Amino acid sequence: MPLLKCKMCGGSLNIIEGQTVCECEYCGTKQTLPKLDSERKLNLYDRASFLRRSNDFDKATAIYEQILAEDKTDAEAYWSLVLCKYGVEYVEDPSSHKRLPTVNRTQLTSIFNDPDYKEALNHASVEQKIIYEEEAKKIDDIQKSIFKLKR
Repeated sequence: MPLLKCKMCGGSLNIIEGQTVCECEYCGTKQTLPKLDSERKLNLYDRASFLRRSNDFDKATAIYEQILAEDKTDAEAYWSLVLCKYGVEYVEDPSSHKRLPTVNRTQLTSIFNDPDYKEALNHASVEQKIIYEEEAKKIDDIQKSIFKLKR
């Protein structure tokens, strides 16, 4: 059984082979999973996820692009590129203790028009697609509120 780190809190996820979505036992976040077909890919995802959680989005992007160079059908790698592009950091809400996205890099393009987002949806399982769409809506709402403040 592969061991992967939660992309929200960094806790260890126990996942079952073939699973595309799981819930972190530490932060309770329901999240999408990558296609893990080798120890090497697991290590790449862990490293990239660590870098993204540390807000080192450019280094994380390079690793996700490396993953996609080997497998162009990995929805999670495309989604992770989107998170890096928009500088998404998940922070704990003190009142609800849920992990909420914050956007550190505003983009002029809506997330819904982003080519990596479209590729993520194209290659996602039904369960993954639901989560990607929910998260994209939150990110889009944040972007819209940022643009309103800049006026």
